[in-house]
Amino acid sequence: MQIDKEKALQVLEAEVASTSPSPSNWCKRVEALSLACEHSNKTFIAALGTALLAKSVELSVDPFALKDSSGTRGYSARSLCKDVLAAHAPRLHINLGVRGREPLNNQPFFAEDRISAELPVRASGREPLRLLLEALTALDAITDSQKARAALRAFLLVRKDNTEVHSISKDAGDKLTETTLLRIIQTFVSENSESGKRAQAVAAGLIDTEFGAHRVDVGKIFDPSRKFPGDIIVKDQTDNLITQASNLAQDSASLPYDNPRATLTYEVRDKSVTSEDLYHLARRALDHQVTRAVMLAVANQAPMGAKLNDAIHWSLQRGVRLHMYVGWESFLRDSLFRGRDNTTPGSAYRAIHKRLNQIEVSKEGIKRWVDLATP
Repeated sequence: MQIDKEKALQVLEAEVASTSPSPSNWCKRVEALSLACEHSNKTFIAALGTALLAKSVELSVDPFALKDSSGTRGYSARSLCKDVLAAHAPRLHINLGVRGREPLNNQPFFAEDRISAELPVRASGREPLRLLLEALTALDAITDSQKARAALRAFLLVRKDNTEVHSISKDAGDKLTETTLLRIIQTFVSENSESGKRAQAVAAGLIDTEFGAHRVDVGKIFDPSRKFPGDIIVKDQTDNLITQASNLAQDSASLPYDNPRATLTYEVRDKSVTSEDLYHLARRALDHQVTRAVMLAVANQAPMGAKLNDAIHWSLQRGVRLHMYVGWESFLRDSLFRGRDNTTPGSAYRAIHKRLNQIEVSKEGIKRWVDLATP
């Protein structure tokens, strides 16, 4: 089944602008799902919005479908989301929970035909999935197009992007010392992992201060289509894709890894790292022809002793220089020391703040970052 995307956009724009009342039962459903997804699978929000939009355009559609080959009522939810809902969400001030261009091309939807209770989710995702399935069941029962559009309107009302932007001044953090910045980082990451997003954003910001943001690409967490050898890559400064990548980085924290001239990759772990993790990182770097790999282990880490040396030696024999940082202190110190001439704790603080927004750290997390540096 094909969904008319031009009509879908017209419906979406009309319901965004509509002042008609929204059904309270659907508002409650969207609110419940939004709350459950706050620290879990936020892509469920985009999935519900896509199904609501599809149902508003084509009443006979299967709201559980992800692919048009899933059945006679199936449609390509990924395509509709990418080309209409996600594409126009920023302009129409719709908060889909995620900012990527293809929200449904990630786990747990990747390679699935339909949304079902069998989706591969973690324990924390079971309740959000239950709420999503409950909402889709209610949507499937709707037989009136106006009621379908009313349900969509409720979604748009609840998910209207009224997010407070926690901006910072151009001199924010300038009074910080290396010691105070370290304390802020340690507190910020240890308070709430946000599935690794906080640690990844902090690491990316520090790497930006060392190499320049135009050379740094960050992979999206839990993205199975990502072709990065690690979480973060640093590209060769002679690469002719630098300008293009710099422009794209303003819109998305996740860029396609199509650059064979990456020279350095980082893996960021906020949980214990094993020697096997080091071998896997080195192997991925080798597969992508990246000659240097860094493991940043920021959680409580048991000493590896000889196992670390063995992994380093094994990697070096295969042409990969492997290094491991344990904790933030040495990583922060080295990043500031090796940084460009204008690198300061303040510039590092601001670079991290920028990455927090790009990597989709929660608004509460971004506010916390700002508050931690506020006297």
